[in-house]
Amino acid sequence: LLAAAALLLLVPAPSFTTTEGVVWLPESAIVRAETTGFVRRLLVEPGRAVAVGEALIENEEPTLQAEIEGLRARVDELEVRLGTERFADRVKAEITVTELKHAQTQVATQTERSRRLTVRSRVAGTFAVLTPQDLPGRFLREGQEIGYVLPPGSRIIRATVRQDDIELVRH
Repeated sequence: LLAAAALLLLVPAPSFTTTEGVVWLPESAIVRAETTGFVRRLLVEPGRAVAVGEALIENEEPTLQAEIEGLRARVDELEVRLGTERFADRVKAEITVTELKHAQTQVATQTERSRRLTVRSRVAGTFAVLTPQDLPGRFLREGQEIGYVLPPGSRIIRATVRQDDIELVRH
């Protein structure tokens, strides 16, 4: 009887509590669409380690390339017009210069948008997507979450613990 009592008092018994929580990732670990478009394909298999700047997902915008070509043709047209107006009519030439700067800005904006169709990793880690088979052909809005690049090392977990269990968790 004495041995059983000593065993119960001296041997630690397991103690547990259940709570809910989430893994808190840094903002740079979230992979987001940088511009609107349709997912063409995943360039990296989920679960593979990736480096900073590595291309993860290739998106497409069907009309973007045609729009860029049209804007470049407009720039060429305005440059030719400016060459003929420069010596004939200075007022028209100034208007054409303004139009040309605007068209060049549009070309630069759309070219940058075309570059952002390829989503790249902002941190090194392991690439993770919940349902990679559902991504090809899916429309994504700018800023929409696609997946995660899980950084190596420890993670922050945010959890809610009942007041009755807080001492148990602290110790």
